[in-house]
Amino acid sequence: MGWYADDDVEADMLVPEHKDAAAQQNPQQDAYGAQPVAAQPSSDVNMQPDMQAQPDMNAQPVAVAESVESVAAQPAAQPFHEEEHVNATTSEQPALIPDDSYNAHLGDDLEYTAEEGAEGSEEWDGTVLSTAFMKKEPRHVYRLVNEVTGQNILVDMGVLMGRKPSQDIPQGAKSVRLVDPTRTVSRNHAAISFDQDGSLWIEDYGSLNGTYVIDDEGERQVVKGTPMRLTAPCKVRIGDQVFDFEDAAE
Repeated sequence: MGWYADDDVEADMLVPEHKDAAAQQNPQQDAYGAQPVAAQPSSDVNMQPDMQAQPDMNAQPVAVAESVESVAAQPAAQPFHEEEHVNATTSEQPALIPDDSYNAHLGDDLEYTAEEGAEGSEEWDGTVLSTAFMKKEPRHVYRLVNEVTGQNILVDMGVLMGRKPSQDIPQGAKSVRLVDPTRTVSRNHAAISFDQDGSLWIEDYGSLNGTYVIDDEGERQVVKGTPMRLTAPCKVRIGDQVFDFEDAAE
């Protein structure tokens, strides 16, 4: 019985002297394609294929597939945990300041005084910054002092306060940028002004975080469009910035 190197033959189907070349031999055909004659059983060689081993051979790919499926499942679960971690980290970051905002700091040019003859924007009509309301020469001078930021505002005329207050204001008023590390102050937040009788009033311009007066009566919110009488001493909260309001002469 002959064989060629490219024939498929199992080692168990050959006699011992042919075992070295058995890895690629086919047990179903000889060199001429004829069926081999059954060999006699031998104590050295088992001529019958090991049919019981077939289930084990088939079981190996299943185990590998299960292992691959198990590994493939890991990347799907990992991004889920990373996403939760990123979201948790991101949610703790402070909100960004709008592009048109200005977060003032001490040392910057925080105040602007209206030029003589300035009439200001029509948006101040009917408010404490209107020329019809403001007294040109106040009788007293007051201060707003923020002990946390160190900002000191002299209230000697009408004062528009905010994160980036307008400079289109009438004569007899000034705009003051507030130092705002908490980012809670609106662009045009509130104004304080003297009326024709010399009394002092505070008004909110629809700010996001509100304006409050804190005195012996407690904390009261200044409602938009409704000016509130202001008497020293007291505290004024603009957003989260708290000022001591006091007579500058004392």
